[in-house]
Amino acid sequence: MKVNMKKQINAALYLLFLVLLSAGCTPRPAPAPFVYTLENQSSGVAAQAGVATKRPVLKLMPVRAAGPFTAEDMVYRDMYHGLNAYAHSRWSDAPARMLEGFFLASLEGSGLFTAVLPPSSAAGGDLILESVLQDFSVHLNSGGSAEAEIKMFFYLIETRSRSLAASREISVSEPAAGSDARHAAAALNTAAGKVAEELQKWLSTEAAALHKRTQKDI
Repeated sequence: MKVNMKKQINAALYLLFLVLLSAGCTPRPAPAPFVYTLENQSSGVAAQAGVATKRPVLKLMPVRAAGPFTAEDMVYRDMYHGLNAYAHSRWSDAPARMLEGFFLASLEGSGLFTAVLPPSSAAGGDLILESVLQDFSVHLNSGGSAEAEIKMFFYLIETRSRSLAASREISVSEPAAGSDARHAAAALNTAAGKVAEELQKWLSTEAAALHKRTQKDI
């Protein structure tokens, strides 16, 4: 009787051990990623004299980008120039597509153009803006500091003549308060705002020059 009781206790303890072991081996679900986005907080640039009388219509083309910036990954570069992605953080959309909406909102509020058309619009514009995104990442330095880097090329095309009116490289570096994803997103937001401001200033100058040139041809 005592032997049977001992066997039952041992069997119960063994079963309990198996239950605890299986519970510990059950894979835990991965934490939900933190999602970040770009928020347009840039101010408009006053239109140059000559543009306000007859403002052109600008059409944006899709932002072309290198492979790492066509997905939602938040990318950083280490001190050995390696590209990596933050493990549990991502963008709400690919940087190339986020910048399209970011620049659209910024240029619409600038007062430089009668209208700013998105790439999806079937309508044409007086001017076409093409762009290429070459960098949209945080660079980690050997000393522990980090910097947000955005580098873009812009091409302004005159629709009537189908010619390149002007081109411009805009590169912005913004210090990040930390190397984690939250500080990276904040620094890249600030950098994107500065790119938008530089883009507005450049387009203001070029639109005014094109207007004067058109007036001479009439």
